[in-house]
Amino acid sequence: MSPISSVCLVTNKAGTSATKAYTSLANSEIIAAVEIIDTNLPEENNKKATEVFSEAVKDNFKVSDVINRIHNEALQNLPDVRQRFFIRFEYGDKVLEVGVNKYSNGN
Repeated sequence: MSPISSVCLVTNKAGTSATKAYTSLANSEIIAAVEIIDTNLPEENNKKATEVFSEAVKDNFKVSDVINRIHNEALQNLPDVRQRFFIRFEYGDKVLEVGVNKYSNGN
């Protein structure tokens, strides 16, 4: 397994210059198969997120569309525990991570 960078090189120093790179990446299509999946999602949510990503590869979805679909279809019914849930896909030379911070009692 290859090491995963913990800092996003595109959005690390967010600002005008990062916006162009982010927009370019968000509008790019996913054309490579997933090589590594790292997650702490419950099994059912992990399965749904993986299915969404697989469909995206098959149909050449844009990265922004994949993020929205994973968020809407796999990250909506998570357990009511205080935790940061995420799923990270490595494909080609890129990494896509989608996550959500879940807090109980609205805090």
